[in-house]
Amino acid sequence: MTQRTPPSLMEGIKQGIEAAGQALLEDSRRTGRPLATCRDGKVVLVDADGRLLPEPPRTNAAH
Repeated sequence: MTQRTPPSLMEGIKQGIEAAGQALLEDSRRTGRPLATCRDGKVVLVDADGRLLPEPPRTNAAH
């Protein structure tokens, strides 16, 4: 029986980030909810395939 070398801390972090990102993409595809990302210094909404979505209309409602 061979022993597997445990992943380094950085490799474990990388695997965790990739798994979380994959789960977000799958949820976005399943529900149709957009994802937020940063492009050209602005936060924008994209679909699960990375296509830019139109900005929602802004309101000036006072609360």
